[in-house]
Amino acid sequence: MEEKTKSKALRIVLIVAAVLLAGAGGAYYYVNSVLSKIERIDKDSEVQVASEFVKFLDATDDEIEDSDKYTEPENFDVSALGGEIEKVSNEPDLNNRSIRLVTDSNVTNILLIGSDSRTSSMRGRSDTMIILSLNRNTNCINMVSILRDTYVEIPGYDNNKLNAAYAYGGTSLLDRTIEHNIGVHIDYNVCINFEGFLNAFAQIGDLQITLNSAEADYLNNTESWGIWNLSEGVNTLTPEQTLAYARMRYVGNADWERTSRQRRVLVSAFNKCRSQGLSAMISMAGNIAPYVATDMSNSQMISLMTEVMNSGMSVNAMQSVPVSGMFQSMYIKGMSALVPDLDAVSRAVHRALYGVD
Repeated sequence: MEEKTKSKALRIVLIVAAVLLAGAGGAYYYVNSVLSKIERIDKDSEVQVASEFVKFLDATDDEIEDSDKYTEPENFDVSALGGEIEKVSNEPDLNNRSIRLVTDSNVTNILLIGSDSRTSSMRGRSDTMIILSLNRNTNCINMVSILRDTYVEIPGYDNNKLNAAYAYGGTSLLDRTIEHNIGVHIDYNVCINFEGFLNAFAQIGDLQITLNSAEADYLNNTESWGIWNLSEGVNTLTPEQTLAYARMRYVGNADWERTSRQRRVLVSAFNKCRSQGLSAMISMAGNIAPYVATDMSNSQMISLMTEVMNSGMSVNAMQSVPVSGMFQSMYIKGMSALVPDLDAVSRAVHRALYGVD
């Protein structure tokens, strides 16, 4: 009788184990099928624009940079980009001779790239560049925006604004440009165009965002967006309103406040998704998959999402570079640009991401 009882118990254990394994296998298959919808970036095969075609590409980008919905106000003063603009004819000194590359095995840097192209088939300039850094030493997520007008050395090309690197050579060239000019290694890339941005946040839903009075007035009085009734303080923004808020450049301190708004949107979206659990994050990833491209594998994405969920990482340092004292506003090669002191910029980014000078 005792042997029969043991045999029966063993069968039950085996059945339960089989069910659990089947469930785990099914969950693994589901997660992989969801994440496999995301477009993959093959950095080795990204098209590199020949230098002789750069002028044509720049002219094309200038034509598509702003859609009708986001026109620059007639009275906008370009000096808001950083004070009086100095016209120069020679290449300025970027002070990049002592930049060093800082790495840490406990820090993972993900470059979030927002392209200004309006269709998935076009690779425009990188309108938004945010280094999202997971620091396991401090259990914090740090975010640093690099302003798109920052004038840098682009390997293999003439000096230009940082946002040109993505148009010329995709993520591989942009990553090399950031490493060369700022001394930060990029581990992974996530790309999304503005059409995708709107669709992605439609899946996340409305977000709680605090507006100041100038932001609320600007959003309410731009007729092409529709009739909105937003006010100073906390507002529940629809996906379309969130996109308009994140793109505002002509309220407050130009691109510095614009990049700050983008980071606030990311934090709000992150907190909302994390509160709904890992399964909700995976489901959201499936919904936004058609509008996103990355060089991460499924296993790498699952590992990072699980780590962020289980570690309780909080968002810590958030800033933009360059800031006042780190650049000069110059008119060079027919364009207004922020000519940085790259040594100072790299040190600021190293402090924000690694806690070292």
